[in-house]
Amino acid sequence: MKGPAHKGGRLAAALIAALSLASSASAQGKSAQSHGKGKGPSSTGLPAPTAVAAPSGATPFAWIDDASLVEPHSVWVGFSTLRWQGSGLSEVSIPIIDVAVGIAPRLQVGANVPRATDRTDQGGGPGGLGTTYFNAKIGVSQNERIKFAVAPTMEVLPSTAVEGTDVNRVQWGLPVSIEAEHGRGRVYGGAGYFSRGVWYAGGGLALQLSARLVGSCSFSRAWASTPIEDPALAAPSRNDLSGGASFALTPTVGVFGSIGSTIATAEEHGAGTTFSIGLSVAFRPVLTTK
Repeated sequence: MKGPAHKGGRLAAALIAALSLASSASAQGKSAQSHGKGKGPSSTGLPAPTAVAAPSGATPFAWIDDASLVEPHSVWVGFSTLRWQGSGLSEVSIPIIDVAVGIAPRLQVGANVPRATDRTDQGGGPGGLGTTYFNAKIGVSQNERIKFAVAPTMEVLPSTAVEGTDVNRVQWGLPVSIEAEHGRGRVYGGAGYFSRGVWYAGGGLALQLSARLVGSCSFSRAWASTPIEDPALAAPSRNDLSGGASFALTPTVGVFGSIGSTIATAEEHGAGTTFSIGLSVAFRPVLTTK
């Protein structure tokens, strides 16, 4: 299931389509007006929803990730956009750049760098670089059927997110993930803690529907051990159910898309629907023989 044709890019929709969708979404988002007590995910202190259809082992940071790694000396680059809509509000991130580099058979390093659009008309931030992640994913066990990985992560918050507070922009996290494969299917799960007092846990299922098409779904829960913004408010929590598909255009180029929705989540904790679409490219070493 994880041959060369899938490691670099089993994905879903052309980059032009992704950019067009995001531009339209951004325009709609700027026309929406804030009302009530609703908040976007970026304002809750919890992890923002992420796409679930990225290629196995390639996503450098996802709150619910599998335990696979990219091949040594290979580079995977993803370009995507994400839109959240809920409670009369919307948030758009474009572009979101993901990079994963295979260093050794059991080690890859990666980064996730999103750019958020301006939301000052909704009472949100001015836009710019969003919360950025850098990590090293370590394959503790990489057996044929069962895999286990840990991913020490550095989280860099935007300056606007900590302005006027004593919160350090640089935080740390320790995600762990496990994966089991059987036939055309994979089951994976993950959990972790971040130094801002945020926990998360969840799991997912991926199924090889055809030689080029993969379908996936996941459920996750994120929560804070204590109130993050206002001590008088309840600690935030959010439950996300997501589904997606990825399609390999070539052995190294793919497209992907996903849709997700919150379940039993309060408006002030980011209740809403998330859409994501993107393109990925894999670069592999050229093997030569003497």
